[in-house]
Amino acid sequence: APAPPQVDSTRYYEACVSDACACDSGADCECFCTAVAAYAQACHEAGVCVSWRTPDVCPLFCDYYNPHGECEWHYQPCGVPCLKTCRNPSGLCLMDLPGLEGEDRLLWGGHTSSPQESTQARGP
Repeated sequence: APAPPQVDSTRYYEACVSDACACDSGADCECFCTAVAAYAQACHEAGVCVSWRTPDVCPLFCDYYNPHGECEWHYQPCGVPCLKTCRNPSGLCLMDLPGLEGEDRLLWGGHTSSPQESTQARGP
């Protein structure tokens, strides 16, 4: 999808080229991925979802958060920006983990998800 007119793609393109060329993080593409993610986020905030990650281009490994053999968490490029947690059951944006989603009945507990009825909410 083309960028919405509210997003200046030239600014992001120039930042991407500069960041990718100046990056010294080894063989990975961390600086490139960060620059493209910033542009995709700006597009998302302007109402356009950009699905740009693939298993070969800047993949996210949501499986790290899944219990062995289960698939509770998965990546959605324009998903809900904030998670419901035991400490944040309303899902307010206190700590952003964009694109990682689970079933509505699950709450993020920091390393695992738990059914809402069995999670003991604690204060900060």
